[in-house]
Amino acid sequence: KPAITLSVLTVILLLFITAWLAPTSLSNMQQMRQVIKAQYSTLLFREGIFNEIGDDLMVYIDNRNLKGELEGLLIHDSRDENPTPVTILAKRGVIVATDTGQQVLVYDGSRQDLNPNSGALNRLDFDRYTIDLPESGAVRQRDKDPSERTIFELMNPDLDNIHDQQNLEEFKAEIHRRIIGPFLAISFTGVALCFLLLGQTNRRGQAKRIFSAVVSIIILQGLYLGTFNIATEGRAGLILFYAVVLIPIVLSFFLLSHYGERLRHKFLYKQKLSSVNQTKGETV
Repeated sequence: KPAITLSVLTVILLLFITAWLAPTSLSNMQQMRQVIKAQYSTLLFREGIFNEIGDDLMVYIDNRNLKGELEGLLIHDSRDENPTPVTILAKRGVIVATDTGQQVLVYDGSRQDLNPNSGALNRLDFDRYTIDLPESGAVRQRDKDPSERTIFELMNPDLDNIHDQQNLEEFKAEIHRRIIGPFLAISFTGVALCFLLLGQTNRRGQAKRIFSAVVSIIILQGLYLGTFNIATEGRAGLILFYAVVLIPIVLSFFLLSHYGERLRHKFLYKQKLSSVNQTKGETV
């Protein structure tokens, strides 16, 4: 009873994890990876040195405060889109990600360049100025994989979305996996209890029973993973997927119940009676 109670509590915990916690965490992680991948060049900005971004853009940062803001910026932009090289001085700035890429927003500074015709220095003081950064991918809204969606999102796909329309079968299989997967805890517990509690007790130990239980659980886990791939192809695979998890539970609970005990006693009695009759026959 303690083992079965613990397995039931484990199932409840796993249902919460697989239904909401794990997919939400995975989705947040994938989104964070996408943002970091798009911002990798600017995340490497170091203070006190000239940071080169590509061949034609150089950024100097005096300090990065605890809020992530950049202080004391000097930016030299000699990209082809500018008629002449541009130098920007600013007191502070921040890096932002948009749908088109990354930008540096600088505040309280000046923009300086040379007039290509007269050679005079042009200066523009500003309160806010934007510089687009090169080689920074856009952070776009991505379609979530089935493993990244909560069970409620899987049950309510967006039928106007082409990605969701193409993956409806995978969504259904993932829903069934979220529901039936946690019950493996009870299935594993039932198999282990059958090997450890049924049969005669050996004073020399239970190493063989423990080994047999471990091997059986590994085989059961392998069947579960294999039938999940089949479950995405049709109802027959889905039935087999449920059977792999539920049949061990039903069978083990029956063997551990009073009905199973009576059946074992009857079998052992018949086996013992057959052995006695065979011994009498040999004696005669």
